[in-house]
Amino acid sequence: MKTKAVKITLIVLGLMAVVLIAMRPPFFSGGDVTPGDEVPIRPSGQPREFTPPELAALEEFLTMSDEELDRLQSAIDRIRAMSEEERAQFAGRIVEFRRLPREERQRVREGFGRQSFDERDDWRRMMQDLTPEERRSVHESLQDIPGDERTQRRLRMIEEWREER
Repeated sequence: MKTKAVKITLIVLGLMAVVLIAMRPPFFSGGDVTPGDEVPIRPSGQPREFTPPELAALEEFLTMSDEELDRLQSAIDRIRAMSEEERAQFAGRIVEFRRLPREERQRVREGFGRQSFDERDDWRRMMQDLTPEERRSVHESLQDIPGDERTQRRLRMIEEWREER
């Protein structure tokens, strides 16, 4: 169980690093970069050096399995699809999460850990299919429900959504 918590923590930290990096100027000055591409040269004639946090993130990525990298790439793709406002809101939620007491953060992590990645992806897709008013209504209806009950309610909502598709 402790190993699972460590993995989840590492993934969360990796995602936070990605979010922080995504909010700063990109590693490269534009376009897709493939292996063998040259490092772009800055106007000063010097290649841009990675900052210590960027290097730490890269080191972490090098130790990840292909499955973990795929999940991270999926998260990056979702971040790229976000508007500036959505990114700011997401960054704010991360800050709020960090401010939670340790026990509350653990409870939140465990709640997410009980859902498969398919369930999480389908929840996201389901919510994207809703109008802003419907999303607000769903969030309000789940807000005061205890964690386990909320998880069960979410799973029922996902199943109903899947059946409608």
